[in-house]
Amino acid sequence: MRKSILLLAIFVSSLSFVQAQKLDIIPKPVSVQQSAGQFVFPSPLKMVVDKKLKNSVDYITADFSKNTGITPIVSIGKKHGKNNISFLVDKKLDLPNEGYQLEINEKGIFVKGKTDKGVLNGFQTLLQICSAKEVKKGALPFVKIEDYPRFDWRGMMLDCSRQFFDKQTVKNYIDWLAAHKMNVFHWHLTDDNGWRIEIKSMPDLTLKGAWRAVQAKFCFHLMVLETNVTEVFIHKKILKKSWLMQQIAVFL
Repeated sequence: MRKSILLLAIFVSSLSFVQAQKLDIIPKPVSVQQSAGQFVFPSPLKMVVDKKLKNSVDYITADFSKNTGITPIVSIGKKHGKNNISFLVDKKLDLPNEGYQLEINEKGIFVKGKTDKGVLNGFQTLLQICSAKEVKKGALPFVKIEDYPRFDWRGMMLDCSRQFFDKQTVKNYIDWLAAHKMNVFHWHLTDDNGWRIEIKSMPDLTLKGAWRAVQAKFCFHLMVLETNVTEVFIHKKILKKSWLMQQIAVFL
């Protein structure tokens, strides 16, 4: 009898695990509880955004539309209406600063965070659920998720000293970091391989430092224009308003 109960418990837990995996959430949340049923996006779809996230409204709307094909009617406030999507800051949540709670049920979609960064982490999880392969387009499964990052510094490096990347690739890289809830972009622009960032007030850095001789026969030159660097920083500044990218670590 005990053996049968144990086997049943293992079977049920494995089913829960399989269901959670179908949502394709990266990184894996701290807690995922799925239940039967699904929320079908109404037409029109209304979205409520906390006033503390007002600088992120354009980003949230654009990325949601890109992932779902739906352009929501957005309002700023705290009140969640029936069948709405709400993004709200709740300082009383018993979670770390970048933690969030995401719940999808028959009343709508609720994304709450202790801070704006937490809410925007939850937004990234919502986008991942919307684009999951096994999730039907226009309908999301009922689920309750609680999550928070284990590490304060979550970043990746892009080495433009040894390998050159065009401007759009750098922007895309930042977007990819955001999608996976990273918060630090380490942009490696100088090394013994060459000085890659243009500084107009110090032209010798690129006139001399961006060149490297190869067997004394020829040399190559790679340089990141100051205007392009500025544009990438502007892109990062926009994203800072829209998710948790806190800083660009430029190594000179």
